[in-house]
Amino acid sequence: MSAIKLLMFCATCTMVQDREEWRAVYLDGEQVGYERTRFRSDNDVQKTQRETIVRTRSREVEWKVTAESDATGILQRFDQSLGRDKSTTTFGEVRGGMRAVETTRSRGRQWRELPSDVRSPFWFERQLPGNPIPEHTRMRVTVFEDGTAAKLTITAGSWQRQTLPNGKRTRLLRLTVTRSERPGQPQQLFMNEQGQIELAEFSIDGMELLKQLLPRAEAQTQEDERRFDITLAGFLPADRALLDGREAETAVYRVTGPARLEQTLNHKPRQLARTAIDGAVEVTVTASELKSGPLHVRTDPEYLKSTKLLDHREINVRTFAAEASAGEFKTAIIAKKLQRAVGKLVRNRTFSAQTAPASAILRTKVGDSTEHAVLLAALLRARRIPSRVAVGFIYLDGKNGFGTHMWTEAMIDGEWTALDATFAKRVRSKEPARVPGAGYLKVAHSSLPDNETVLDTFIPLADLMQELTIEIVPPK
Repeated sequence: MSAIKLLMFCATCTMVQDREEWRAVYLDGEQVGYERTRFRSDNDVQKTQRETIVRTRSREVEWKVTAESDATGILQRFDQSLGRDKSTTTFGEVRGGMRAVETTRSRGRQWRELPSDVRSPFWFERQLPGNPIPEHTRMRVTVFEDGTAAKLTITAGSWQRQTLPNGKRTRLLRLTVTRSERPGQPQQLFMNEQGQIELAEFSIDGMELLKQLLPRAEAQTQEDERRFDITLAGFLPADRALLDGREAETAVYRVTGPARLEQTLNHKPRQLARTAIDGAVEVTVTASELKSGPLHVRTDPEYLKSTKLLDHREINVRTFAAEASAGEFKTAIIAKKLQRAVGKLVRNRTFSAQTAPASAILRTKVGDSTEHAVLLAALLRARRIPSRVAVGFIYLDGKNGFGTHMWTEAMIDGEWTALDATFAKRVRSKEPARVPGAGYLKVAHSSLPDNETVLDTFIPLADLMQELTIEIVPPK
């Protein structure tokens, strides 16, 4: 960037309006959190607050930063907390071209000196909306990063079409940020036509992340959904082990929780619940059996419809169902083959209650238990076998406890029979694909009509997670 352009860029600092920006945070293509940044101006003081929350199955990271600077971006104060690690950095008077810096942490204080022109790490983002960088220009600035002065070189490329993590395509300007202390690790930013950073790479606690600008309402909705997923990803420990839970023929559980638990857990004929004298609910579960009944059984047409999620009339769904069960006419054999085909096709990822339609799952071949269940249900309907999805708890072999899960149920020989494509691929190729055993504790089921989502189906399960306990009753 020329000297004149850079001066114009800096001269407009006092014109920045108060605003708020929301971003979704992604790890390996999956949304794992959100970021909220608030820019405020109070006379000659510019205050920027950023809160970044990242939640995965293994950990939760909360990173909060507040920076205060003058009208030209020169940093005066910097507060940061990463989990329980908190620090406050105050910038004092200039002496011989250097500034006195005091950092206070729980472990004590540290005094240093930094160049007098160190700016807020958010200075660049504050100015862009009113002063977007022209193509093929370069600027240099020294900002406060990682507790020291970092010399940044920001190089603008050209405008190009980019695909965002949510699948949208838009026209963005690529910005490459290099640091003097890490020249071989450039950061990529993408600026929209309004001068906002639409897409950015960053890292927290060793995780390489991506963030995307979103409208506030959309970002908050996504974060609510993510919190819901974290709740469902919880774990309920058991008091003793259940051997081969996914294949056990029978099991008895003592369950305690909210009122009306017996009605919630009573799903005849394979899952019978009754309230004991002490108020606990005893649940007896018997594994389903695959019987070689006829293909056409009269049932509610609701379980054969093509819906937004179970779009079995799509050509790729119909074709896959036909090819995976070619030449078969008995429902039990068709169900086995489709269950195993889905298990081999779909690769696992971190759990989420947000699920794509069956036709999209066939294209991406990626999913967790929800995608396995939805795709198998659609394929069954494509072969005129009534189907629905079920949610509940599954005993996790080796972990001695229960996790939330979704599986499929098919109408076979006049009875709803459980199927689970999530674990079908683990069965040896010479053995028939087994149906779920007694290690499954069902809570609810759904035909997934157009006015219902997978998330809606999981709501009863999420409510139970907060106050449910499950004990395994030893066999007599």
